[in-house]
Amino acid sequence: MPTKRVRKIISRTALSLLCVWTILPIGQAVAVNWGPLSAYYDGTERVQGHGQFYNSGNQRAVTKYVLSDRKRDGMTVYGVTSEKLLKYNSEEGREEWDGHHIGVTPEISNVTRTMFTSFDLDSDATGARGEIDVCVQVGWPIDDECSPQAFPSFKY
Repeated sequence: MPTKRVRKIISRTALSLLCVWTILPIGQAVAVNWGPLSAYYDGTERVQGHGQFYNSGNQRAVTKYVLSDRKRDGMTVYGVTSEKLLKYNSEEGREEWDGHHIGVTPEISNVTRTMFTSFDLDSDATGARGEIDVCVQVGWPIDDECSPQAFPSFKY
């Protein structure tokens, strides 16, 4: 039977290994940073955003947004990700980006907030891309003003 000291060393080692196992992401892609992006209306910056696009457990692609209402005048701001998967097109004989799902954050006003959108990854695909905008809701009949897009992607 192990001594009390040996049992203590074994239990500490097991606890340390358990902590390392739960902290280290295994089989996940590194997050891809995007931004900063800005959208303007009437010559004034209304929204600024940045964030990350990453693989969550080979199950979902996640867009993290840090959005800031820069003017704080009551107009709402939001983030949008058009979600694409890299799939093989047998008719064309090549891989191409395919997708139609759009993730939109809730609209915020007068604050800076961290928000997320996500979409399912497909076992038939080899990569994911987010086409990301940050936008200001101007009000009817004026179209929303959006930033130029960021295009972060990862392979899986």
